[in-house]
Parts: sequence; C-alpha cells; structure tokens
Amino acid sequence: MMKISLITPAFKEEGNVQRLVSRVTDVFENNDSSRNFELIIVVNDDDPSNTPSLAADLSNKNPTITSVHRNENPGFGNAIKAGLDAATGDILIPLMCDFSDDPQDALRLAEAIEAGNDIAYGSRFAQASSVNDYPPIKLLLNRAFNHTTKIAFGVETNDITNIFSAYHSNIIENIGVNSLKSESFDITVELPIRAHMEAQTYTEVPVSFNGRDVGESNFQIGREGPLFAKRLAQLFWQYRLPLDGSVKSAEATKKRM
Repeated sequence: MMKISLITPAFKEEGNVQRLVSRVTDVFENNDSSRNFELIIVVNDDDPSNTPSLAADLSNKNPTITSVHRNENPGFGNAIKAGLDAATGDILIPLMCDFSDDPQDALRLAEAIEAGNDIAYGSRFAQASSVNDYPPIKLLLNRAFNHTTKIAFGVETNDITNIFSAYHSNIIENIGVNSLKSESFDITVELPIRAHMEAQTYTEVPVSFNGRDVGESNFQIGREGPLFAKRLAQLFWQYRLPLDGSVKSAEATKKRM
C-alpha cells in the first residue's frame, strides 16, 4: 500500500492545528480503510501564536505527525516546499490547516493516485463539488484566472490553482523541490502547472470548500494577485513559448483518466 504524506503550513493556526490532527487521524487511521500516512505540519518559529509549540507537542506524542520548524524565508510557498522536501510518502497532498479542505477528500485524492494517475487535481468547482462561504471577489478572480490557465496550458481541470491536490512522489522528484521559485501563494500556480508538464496521466476529483471558522486568512488579494499573474506569465514563456517561436504541447503524451 502506498504511503500518503499530508502537508499543511500552519501560521497563526493555534485554534485549528489540534483539530486538524484529530480529523486526519480519524480519516486515515481510525476507520476500515486504515492507511500508512504521515501529517507534516510546517511552522515558522517567528509565529507570535502558540502554533509552533503545539505542533512540536503533537509531533512528540504521535509518530505519524512531523513538525517542521523554519526560522527564515517566511511565506506560504516556502512552507509548502519545506513540507514537500520533508515528505517520505509515495503520494503527496498539500492541504490547508484552516479546515477549508476536508481530510476525507484527501483520502479520495490518494485513491485516485493509487488507481494509476500521476496527479489528482482537487476541484472545488466540479459538478459534484460543494463550496460554502467563498468570498465573492476572490471567487470571480479565481474563475477568471483558472479559465485563462486552462486555455494557456491545455489543462482539463476546472481548478488548477487549488493547492489541495495529490501528486505521485515521482512527479515532485522530477520537478525538483529546490527548483520551485514561488515563495508565497503563487506556489498554487507554479506547482500544479509544472507537475502537469511532467505528468503522463491525471484526473480531477471533486472536493469541498468551507470558509474558515477559526482565525484569519493570510491570503491578501491585493498582494497575491500580481504575483499570480507574474508567475503565470513566466510559466507560459518557459513552457509554451520557446525561443524558436513554436508552441509546446504537453497534451500529446497525456491521458486524462
């Protein structure tokens, strides 16, 4: 059975981190489909909340929990990269610590990789998905950006910028964690697009989204929007517009399962 690595950045999440551990354990360990898994909690030691100490305590008490403590280069993207680098599983699944992502959906994403896919894109906007309390302005920008990305890169998924997706470890190894340039939330653009260019097979899995009920989001549209656009342009130039003027097509060798 393939090992599953769940990766969650946790900054000012003292109200959620214990709840997330309990929920993940319930889904992946305390049911009929018990799995070999690890939960990697990535924290910054300069976090003014009690999140780092809580993560360390949870890690000391539970062998399936690993806390990764960082003291430099803050940022969501850097936290994701640290988690990917620390992961030991065959299936790597980043997810949010604020319960906007449901660990039960993570199990379904993992099953899609076990079925033979290189990537299982978690989609909040597939037919069977559910979305609750998604900010209207953020939703509008999300849909416009994803539509642009879908056309630019030929990705047959409705939600490529959702960090809550599953990747076979071979895809991440081929990319190289150290080659990922994003330091902030633009990792949600770079990681899935670069993975798409490496993958042979992929699928889309409907997932749910729920607005956080504890704490405050670190995502700021005014700051992150330009980063998203810049990262998308860089990736388009790198993968779709080579110097000879031709357009690269990753779809010729792919199979959507």
